[in-house]
Amino acid sequence: LDSPEGRNFACVILDLVMPDLDGMGLLGRMRERGIDIPVIVQTAQGSIDTVVSAMRAGATDFVVKPVGAERMQVSLRNAIAQAALVAGDIPHSMRLFDEVMVSVTTGDVSPIPSGIIYCAVVEGCVEACDLRRAAEWTEALRLAADVQILDQRRTELPPVVDRIEAP
Repeated sequence: LDSPEGRNFACVILDLVMPDLDGMGLLGRMRERGIDIPVIVQTAQGSIDTVVSAMRAGATDFVVKPVGAERMQVSLRNAIAQAALVAGDIPHSMRLFDEVMVSVTTGDVSPIPSGIIYCAVVEGCVEACDLRRAAEWTEALRLAADVQILDQRRTELPPVVDRIEAP
């Protein structure tokens, strides 16, 4: 990562537990050296303390192994969209954010990562001065949540009476 070619990576997927290497320490050294490549941290130990520590150390996202392909694709798109926004490529970042939010609103991403991704998308929209897009994705997410709530309530309803018995 220190070499000139090392800066050409779009994203790093970093495991916290590796032989002879501490992933959290590596993340810290990357940030100290000014290496601003987005980092998705992965680990089999998904405690809240670990997630918070990784995010505070500069991770863009956090996934717990085993991670599904769809979840990893969403994380990669989100990380690359954030990097594109920082680099000033607003059209590219907005296209990627739109792809990510489609996955979020269709339920392909679980709730906690969805919240993290949604916040990143809204921040990106604000950075790009595209508040209309932020409002549209907020409404889409609200509607998706309403559908999930209705689905949950349907499963909690008592069974419908098929017939009424005469007294």
